[in-house]
Amino acid sequence: MVTICKPDKVPITRALRYFWQNGNFMKRKFVTLGMGLLLLSALLVSCKKSDADIRKHASGTFHAFEAFINGKDFTLPTKDEAFDIEINMSNESEATITLIYYAKGKPQKLDPIPCVFQTDEDGFGVLKEKASGKVLVLYYDADTIDFYFPAGHGDTVSASRDGKKPGWWDED
Repeated sequence: MVTICKPDKVPITRALRYFWQNGNFMKRKFVTLGMGLLLLSALLVSCKKSDADIRKHASGTFHAFEAFINGKDFTLPTKDEAFDIEINMSNESEATITLIYYAKGKPQKLDPIPCVFQTDEDGFGVLKEKASGKVLVLYYDADTIDFYFPAGHGDTVSASRDGKKPGWWDED
């Protein structure tokens, strides 16, 4: 004689019946989960800074707080040296960069460098030299930049609007 299991004795059937009978409970769970994911995605999208935000605040003077020159790190300003980077956006896509070096308090301005504003592959706003296409400025946010010297030896100056290193700067 063959014994056939009744549907209530098979675990899968029992689970399906439970879900069928308690569908409202599951719908609430899925709606709650869906709303949570929707809220999270909206939050992530709103936290991302767009290059339009950076473009609006791209102009201004940035005061160096750190430099990497000839393979050595320097904290700036010192009593003898300081750097400022002046950025003037003429329109949404064009700018000039002027580097000002202070030696013992005396400013030495370099000629303005014509640049174009673009967004790099990582989503950061950058200013590229018109003549060579090299990146000269990388915007971390509207207040913090890196200036890359045009000679291309890896020398950089990190600067902010207030000349202070941001709290997140040395985080790994």
